[in-house]
Amino acid sequence: YDGYDEDFVLLRYSANGETDLSFGKEGKVITDFDAHNDDAICGLLLSDNRILVGGTHEELGKAKNFALACYLPDGSLDKDFGSNGRASANRLNVTDEVLGVFEEPGGAISIIGRSTDRKDYTMALSFSRYTKAGLLDQRFFQKGWVEYQTGANTIFPSTVWKQASGNLLIGGGLRRAANASPGGLDFAIAQYQKDATLDTAFNGTGLVKTQVDKKSSFMSSMIGLEDGKTLALGTNNSKKKKNKLILVRYAW
Repeated sequence: YDGYDEDFVLLRYSANGETDLSFGKEGKVITDFDAHNDDAICGLLLSDNRILVGGTHEELGKAKNFALACYLPDGSLDKDFGSNGRASANRLNVTDEVLGVFEEPGGAISIIGRSTDRKDYTMALSFSRYTKAGLLDQRFFQKGWVEYQTGANTIFPSTVWKQASGNLLIGGGLRRAANASPGGLDFAIAQYQKDATLDTAFNGTGLVKTQVDKKSSFMSSMIGLEDGKTLALGTNNSKKKKNKLILVRYAW
């Protein structure tokens, strides 16, 4: 934050916890997308040792879109990536939120997130694909991105985990049936294949729903364990009492 807007910030530390002064300027790198606010959400060390940071950039009063910045090992922007080291989706009337950024075989980059329409506030699970050079990959669903609107059979996404197979587990909440009492959300995990299509072989429907208790509950994060199981973390929603921490372990 420079007094006017927020920017991407990277810091690198040595193994002893001290700032690595050889990185960027005295161990720090600040990147501005020439937008009102830039928020760095997640980072990834690419197979060629470049550093990729995923987040969002926002134009004042306009859209908040996915954004990528790519750095060389010394912290300088990779000028061959996107536009002077930066790449972003320019979609109007959409608010994007990044859940994860992954490198695909061959160097392509995938962004998984959620997108909210600023007009009717509908939410969608979103997949975007960029080339190794930081350009939107038009071969991916013929436009570089695809969305699945949340609803009865599509979860409200909050977390993502990439499996060794390359398939993606998307976690979050699934709305209960309209006639359910009480209503609310339940833990839910959906599996998507490498091509961003729902894997209907996963549990026969492509998703698993877990009603932890009567109260509404929502998954906030998950991690794959060494034995192939998945550990999910979340909370339930209680109006009268404090929310409770929930842990669920899945064996696929």
